[in-house]
Formats: sequence, C-alpha cells, structure tokens
Amino acid sequence: MGKVLGNRYNNKLTRFILSCIAIISVFFTNFIAAKATIGNSIYEVSSNNINMIREQHKFIIDAPIKFYNDIKRLEQVIDFKFKVPDFFPEGYKVQELQLKKISDKDNVLEIFYGNKDGIRSLQISEQDPSESLKVIENGKSKALENSQVEISKQPMKVGDINGLSVILTTTFPVKKAMENQLSEIKAVNNYFSWKDDGLWYSVEYKSESKSERSSNNSLELSSDDIKNIVKSLKYPEDTKDLNYCIKNLNGGDVEMNIYDRDDIEEAKNALEFDPKFPIRINNNISITNSTARLVGDLNNNKEKACYEINNLYSNKNGSITFTQTANSSVYDEMMKNKYIKINKEGNVEKKIQELRIENNQVFKRSQEGIVPQVNYVWKENNIYYSVIFFVNIENCDEIVKEFMNSKPLE
Repeated sequence: MGKVLGNRYNNKLTRFILSCIAIISVFFTNFIAAKATIGNSIYEVSSNNINMIREQHKFIIDAPIKFYNDIKRLEQVIDFKFKVPDFFPEGYKVQELQLKKISDKDNVLEIFYGNKDGIRSLQISEQDPSESLKVIENGKSKALENSQVEISKQPMKVGDINGLSVILTTTFPVKKAMENQLSEIKAVNNYFSWKDDGLWYSVEYKSESKSERSSNNSLELSSDDIKNIVKSLKYPEDTKDLNYCIKNLNGGDVEMNIYDRDDIEEAKNALEFDPKFPIRINNNISITNSTARLVGDLNNNKEKACYEINNLYSNKNGSITFTQTANSSVYDEMMKNKYIKINKEGNVEKKIQELRIENNQVFKRSQEGIVPQVNYVWKENNIYYSVIFFVNIENCDEIVKEFMNSKPLE
C-alpha cells in the first residue's frame, strides 16, 4: 500500500508548500497536502435531484481548489451532472481531477490527461468557457508580478461539430540580468469548446511558449483526435476505456485532502482510529487544510502500513499544525533519549522540556530563527499527537490544552 511516492509525491509537496506560503508568508516543509479521494457511488443520481445535492452537501474546508482521485467523489460534491471523454490519444491516462471554485456559486471541473510527452487539460463548466478559462488562468499566474491574461474566441468547426476556438495568451515579463530590461514571454493555450446537454466542455488541443528569440510548441492534438474526444462523451458510469479512479487511501494511494465528512470517514478507515477534528479553537485559530497521508510501517511492522492526519490552522500572522497517528517512532525517541536530532547529519542535539498538561506527559521543544517554532508531542490511548506553532508562538501551552480537549467531528 502506497510503497512508492515518486514524482506525484514531490509535486504534491510543492503544492502544499505554496499554500503555506500564502498563509504565513514563510517556508516550511514538515507536512504535505495533496489530493482528496474516494467515496460511495453516486451513479444512481439523476439531474432531477442535483438541487438536493446542492442543499445537502456541505464542505467543512471549502478550499478554492480541491483535488480528487476518484470521479465518484466528484459526482457527490459537484452541483451539475456531467459527462467525461472515454477517448484520449494512445498513451494518455487520467492524471488528476480538480474542482475549482471560480465564484461563490460557480465551480469548474478540470481533468488532466498525461502521457510521456506532457499533459492536456479539459474543463467542464456551466459558464461561458472564455470567462471560466480566464479565471482559471488568472489563478495560475497571479503569483507572478505584472503577468497579464488576454482571451479571444471565434467559431470553430471540427468535422460536423460546431464550437468555439478559445485562445488564452498569458504574458510574463522577465527581467534580463545584464541589460536590466524586460523581455516578454508569452504562453499561448488553445482550447476547443463545445456544448453538450447544457454544459460547456473545453479541451486543450495546442499550447506554445514564445519569446523574442524562440518559440516552443508542445504536442498538438489533431482534428481527428478532437473529434473523437467530443464524440466519446459519456456519463462516468458508462466509460470503458479511460479509468477515472486514480486510487484511494485503502487501495494504494499515499495521501488525500479532506474537505467533507465523507473524506473524514475515508481517512478514519485508513487511520484505524477516529481523529480529533477541531474546526475552530478561538477567533484567531481556525482550520484551513487537512491531509491524511502514509507515513510508513506501524512501529516497524512491515506487514502493516500506518497513516497520519495533519490539520493546518491559521493563527494571527502564524500557523499551527496538528498531527495524529498510531506510529510512535517520534514519541519513543523523545521518551528514550530526551532530545531530538535537528540536522541532517544527526549530530546536533537539543534538549526538550517535560511538562504535565491536562494530566498528559508532554514533550516540548522550542526553536528560534527566521521561522520560530514550538513543538508539543504527547500520547493518549495509544494515539500520538503533535502540535507545532510557526511564527506566532504566544500562549502555546494554553492553546495546546484546547487541542487536547477537542473531540472527533460528530
């Protein structure tokens, strides 16, 4: 289960680091966040009760971009009934499923298909594709100062299929080191958009980058490929040639994001315990992200994998991580040696404090520097807990009490 992390792990780690920078404006790498996954089938849901889904479903953590590993889970949370392609050119596989919030009421489903040469995306939306595609592209490029996104559209026909050619041009100004001037780099993404049963579908068929000195074209889909993609649209339960279930925690995946109660249930099955899940500690401390992930073997038992759950909280110019696991390795080392190794070579030791908080034996370690940290570790009923404060380290002992006294989500 989840034996090889590979490039998927590294890509997800990068995503989490970027999200943490947005929250506390500093870099730390203790934890990762990635994708969400799996749930019960909703194949029987028809368009007649989509409104019921809208009323009944509620996100605990309503992230602007949600990552899923199973199309069935998306069907449970999205507010429109959609189709997906059952064809993509040879070698392409479904790589990732994302639900992107483009306004308070509107979501776009984005599916990424990849092969050895690159990745293509397809968006599904109730809205005008030129508007939704522009919002998505703006979200990707807004971290780069002075980037600009322009959009154009015109009629396009592929075979007997009438649609639109939607072209996004993103301009990135890049400073030359020697001349101290700006040289523009343009990323141009071409989409074919068409309408089916009231929804807009947009498939990326060509992309290129241009600068003053060069132009780089990525793999381009042919007219026949586009036509076959359009004609292959089916409801997810009817697909045969493309697999829209990428894995789940109990089926071999190494991590998942948690957004709603169904995700928590899935995490509980992998964790094999019911985690504490405080949504809010006080007016300044509230949950912003939650991830369940594989951390290794349970107490070095090679036959049994072990997961942990990491919750991230905002904390008035800082952040807090709250970790829970059945793996005792960190606790055991601190209990045995009363120190923790804090560099890669393992030859620097830092003493820890032993405290009693809410009748629990607690190990506490403080670390100064650019990113001040305070780390608490303790054990309750054979579950091991850690709370780490970043940047804002005021009133830590009192706040840890609140985490200790928190309960599983009812």
